[in-house]
Amino acid sequence: MRPMSTDDRLSAGQTHTLRWLAVLPAAILAGWLAHLVFGTASVVVARLVWQSYVVRLLLYYVPKDAAFVLVGAKVAPRPRATAVVLAAAAIAMSLAVHILGQRTVGVTNYLHFAAESVGAVLGAAFTFSAARRRVTEPDPARGTLPTAASADQKAPVTVGRKACTGDNCRPSTNAPGAFGR
Repeated sequence: MRPMSTDDRLSAGQTHTLRWLAVLPAAILAGWLAHLVFGTASVVVARLVWQSYVVRLLLYYVPKDAAFVLVGAKVAPRPRATAVVLAAAAIAMSLAVHILGQRTVGVTNYLHFAAESVGAVLGAAFTFSAARRRVTEPDPARGTLPTAASADQKAPVTVGRKACTGDNCRPSTNAPGAFGR
């Protein structure tokens, strides 16, 4: 078998396109798997631990939509925007299934809709939280924090557009992405 050459590899644009094409199938698969796993867990927990409708409701409906949003956003090249769209789609689908698609609507329908909506919102919130952590965590490869092996060594730090090595460097308030010491 011959090694891959640069011509055989996918370009960045092709990878980007493939990731967008994989968003919905990955999200649906994750939601389905969470539905199976947590649906079984909800039955077991409800029988073993205690016969609570609320526990079973939360274990059955919340993780399904949270997994749908989380995995779809994780696959997508733009996770934040994708999380919002997937959460809105999950809430709209839940509304259609549990409320609009029913002849008579009762408390159970509203509870199912609320639980699925909470799952979708939690999935989006976790995606935003994870994306925020990635943005605010310093990246030594980009020169945003000292990469010194010991505390007494001074490595260059990017402040605004200049690299600083001394103690007199202070991040400017208008420098995007600048991290001070």
